[in-house]
Amino acid sequence: MKVAVLIDLAFAVKRYKALIEKPSGKIHSPEDVAKCLWDTSIKHVRSGKKDRNELYRILCYDCPPFEGNSQNPITRKNVNFSKTDQAKWRNELHASLLQMRSVAIRRGVLSPGGWFIPEMETKHFLKGIDFVLDPLWHGISLILAEHIDAMNTYWPKPKKYTK
Repeated sequence: MKVAVLIDLAFAVKRYKALIEKPSGKIHSPEDVAKCLWDTSIKHVRSGKKDRNELYRILCYDCPPFEGNSQNPITRKNVNFSKTDQAKWRNELHASLLQMRSVAIRRGVLSPGGWFIPEMETKHFLKGIDFVLDPLWHGISLILAEHIDAMNTYWPKPKKYTK
């Protein structure tokens, strides 16, 4: 039976980095990641017990990296995302996968619009009001209190703490 393997590439890369790359302590190349995805797909196809499965295609779904310019909402500096290491790495991964046999990539589309942080929130970042503590009805040390901008508790107080 012919089998197609579907891969959500963003999720697969995230899991690869957490389960394989991080424990090894070394950063893997896009070619290494592509080879691992290929090998894993083949193992899944051949894991059938009754009949011999045959790979039809590996279909990867991913969005190309954002390669435009945008303004950092806090520092107000322009950022060229096409020159970031993440964009270069993701483009190399796509190229590596496309060179492999029976692999197709379906690319999504990024919606234009950039970042949106309301102006009031930006003012809080610039003033340093960015640390809100939820102490869950417990007192805090005075040493810690001088570093806290606000305290708020959203959960109702349990009966055991009520006096």
